[in-house]
Amino acid sequence: MPTRSEILDTLAASQEQVTAYFQRLSPEDLERPCTASGVPGEATWRAKDHLAHLAANERNIQILLRLTLTGETSLPGAPLVR
Repeated sequence: MPTRSEILDTLAASQEQVTAYFQRLSPEDLERPCTASGVPGEATWRAKDHLAHLAANERNIQILLRLTLTGETSLPGAPLVR
């Protein structure tokens, strides 16, 4: 099992790779359609859509981790389950 330090190093290296990839893209590359949507009738995803999706997921995971660490059992705004 990896240590906490190894996990943090892996996460940091991955974040650096993703950041470097998107920083190398030109404005045109960021706007160019590149991936078909999985939802019928929706627009093709662009690189900037993928970046926004990754950023939103990262933010949501951080929220979930913070809630878990503080002992919360439900998400803010979610209906209470009794």
